[in-house]
Amino acid sequence: ILTGFEKDELSDMAESALAEVELYEVSSASFKEGVNFMENREYVAAIGAFLKIEESSTVYGDAQKNVKACVDLLTKAAESPETEAEFLAAIEQLEAAIELLPENDALVKSRDACLSKYHTLVRSNAFREADQMAADGDFEGAFARIDKALEILPEDEQLTQKAENLRAAFVAYVTREAAGSVDAGDFDEARIQASCLHHFLNLNENLAAAVSYRLCKGSCL
Repeated sequence: ILTGFEKDELSDMAESALAEVELYEVSSASFKEGVNFMENREYVAAIGAFLKIEESSTVYGDAQKNVKACVDLLTKAAESPETEAEFLAAIEQLEAAIELLPENDALVKSRDACLSKYHTLVRSNAFREADQMAADGDFEGAFARIDKALEILPEDEQLTQKAENLRAAFVAYVTREAAGSVDAGDFDEARIQASCLHHFLNLNENLAAAVSYRLCKGSCL
């Protein structure tokens, strides 16, 4: 016959054994889930699964190794994007991983480097495309392209200066076109061209004054 003390001790042992079984089951399930995520290249989800495993688990060490492997794979993938969309996808993955591992220097450095490259690409793409549009006479499209980049980099000095340069180029372009129409005696066309300039008159008073003078000279105002 068991004494009360012995019964309590057995009860504690049973509870401890049950807790170990439950811990093993949870750890095992989380580990398998993490491995499956890794096989599907869902590295952030895999990290989340491995982090569920407690330090007292027998698979904790392996889980931590897999977490590091996932971090390495994420940072490696962030080195190879080529398009803006690919950069955004890589940055999103790194940000999600940082939420799980906020003190992981490798993830933070990779995210920062990826952001820097992304910003450089956004700027260079905007410059190239806007210049081509302006060369084709599509200044409205050029303005829109720079404005789109400024939505991403609102305080970028180079983009802001580019926008100003484009507006000056637009004023100069319309001024030349309108002045040429005046010289050719085509005052109706000059009026149309001047109306295009009207919205931008305050951006370049000298050029605006020049076309106004030529139009006035042609008595078409």
